Amino acid sequence: IFKISPTGQPVVFAGRLHVRGHADGRGNAALFSALGNMTTDASGNFYVVDGQAYPSQSIGPTVRKITPEGVVSTIAGRADAAPGWVDGARDVARFRVADATSDIVFSPSAQLAVDGSGNVYITDPITSVIRKIAAADGQVSTLVGQPGRYGFAAGILPGMVNRPVGIVVRDSTLYFTTSHAVAQVRLQ
Repeated sequence: IFKISPTGQPVVFAGRLHVRGHADGRGNAALFSALGNMTTDASGNFYVVDGQAYPSQSIGPTVRKITPEGVVSTIAGRADAAPGWVDGARDVARFRVADATSDIVFSPSAQLAVDGSGNVYITDPITSVIRKIAAADGQVSTLVGQPGRYGFAAGILPGMVNRPVGIVVRDSTLYFTTSHAVAQVRLQ
């Protein structure tokens, strides 16, 4: 991840050029596999989807946090496991954020949003769900949608969504886009 200096020069902020892997740490001690979409929170932390699950790599998708000081940590997901849909503790949860049958990342790919309490939300257009990573303990749960069911059914959660894509949180409402619609979920 590059940072642009006030003079316009790009500087490596986190990770190492031309070195793939999965390691938490500060600055160039951290390693990334295949970075995806990013978002920020009110404190200036970055969140990024890592490990886009290309068939040629074995590092599974994770969600990483990068502090303003460049400290990288894995907040959820298993870098050592195949992509999948598994809810649970941060080190048990698995994500599926790209089409594993192709060398091309599923378009559109997973998007992230963060609420005012630090909870992270991630779309999974492959499985047709929206997942929540709890700020308090990293617990991953499926908030919206039913894994592998495609279509749209509003109402009581989890409902059903068809390949959710864009996502944003404003105040206590999560907004997301899906095929031909913008939907909202009232967060508690």
